[in-house]
Amino acid sequence: MGTFNLALTALVVALVAIAIWLLAKRLSEGNQRAFDLLRLLAWIITVLLLVVGAVGLALNLASPSVTMDVPYSNVWPMPMPGVTIESSGARIEGSTTAVAQLTLSGLSPAPRILWAIGQLLSVLLPASVAFLVARAAGQMKAGAPFAPVLVRTIQICAVVILGAGVLGPLLTDVAGSVASNEALVFGASMTGYPDTWTVQDALPQPAVLVTLDLWPIGVAVALFVLSAAFRYGARLQKETEGLV
Repeated sequence: MGTFNLALTALVVALVAIAIWLLAKRLSEGNQRAFDLLRLLAWIITVLLLVVGAVGLALNLASPSVTMDVPYSNVWPMPMPGVTIESSGARIEGSTTAVAQLTLSGLSPAPRILWAIGQLLSVLLPASVAFLVARAAGQMKAGAPFAPVLVRTIQICAVVILGAGVLGPLLTDVAGSVASNEALVFGASMTGYPDTWTVQDALPQPAVLVTLDLWPIGVAVALFVLSAAFRYGARLQKETEGLV
């Protein structure tokens, strides 16, 4: 079954790659139907992503439980007294913070709201790219690749990628860290073990894990540069038309 799934996945990837290559070839040849197909697919993807984002926002805020990425420490706990662990080769000398996908209920509103907003921003990121592709395909078909509307669309996409790409993961990380301290703070006790060992040594502990993604900044800068190049191209096109 594993070999069959691997072969099926490889076949699907190959078919998708061939379809993209054929579409790119038709676009490079200026095929009008290819531009129509690309614009239609981009609009469909944009709408679907926005619907998914809206539904996800509602579910994250209204459902009794929410599934979140929660950081925790004590990834590899201290061994319990009398327990011997045999390694198959590599030995674990230490561990730091890890992330687990947990379904939680009874959370306070703060982590739920932060998580919902972060997830929504993460969906807006690819939606903005699909929207840009749809507008670009329409302008290319119309023979106006340097139209001001496309320049503005590129700039809007850059702002969305910058905001959603940085704030989305940041908000979800903060939400997960808050949820970690709400869900993993508990008391436990056992009898019959040495005083030097407590049950807490074998249980996950709350942790804070907040990262900052820098790649959206680079993508946004690249898009702003691209918008400037398009604006310059529009000015050259207008000057050329004035000379004719």
